Amino acid sequence: MALNFLPSLQHIAAVKVALTVYNDDIIHFFCEFVKKDVNYSDSFCTNWSQEKRIRQRRKEISQKLSTLLPKLFVDRIVNILQPIVAEIFYCVRDHSNIANHIQKSHITNTLRWKSEGTIDRTETSKQLIRNESIDKRVRFVLGIYLLFGAGCFGNYGKV
Repeated sequence: MALNFLPSLQHIAAVKVALTVYNDDIIHFFCEFVKKDVNYSDSFCTNWSQEKRIRQRRKEISQKLSTLLPKLFVDRIVNILQPIVAEIFYCVRDHSNIANHIQKSHITNTLRWKSEGTIDRTETSKQLIRNESIDKRVRFVLGIYLLFGAGCFGNYGKV
């Protein structure tokens, strides 16, 4: 059953601003989660240093944006960081076998986000498949994964 979520214009705007403001943090957490080598059974939790970074960045962004935007909008933007980090974790967790074979810069530069603040995995995969800098075999496997889903692989790490 698909969940239909129609975000408000305020939410869409807050997500767009947050993704722009937190771009460096998105790259940082993505690389950190790939290095961590998360398992599919792992649930999202942050360690002490990640929590510290999130709190610090939220404070910095709040101070910077408070002079530019209304407080209500600033609060929305600041509070979007935690769900963005969780979304990055789940994306890395679900695609760790593929992510390990692609340069992190290729992935972080092609992440496509939906208006509600989740990663559009289909569009991101299509962008990665089009990237000729990525090994053909990896793009082929990614295409099969996109076409048939995760169930067709079993253990991709053995490829």
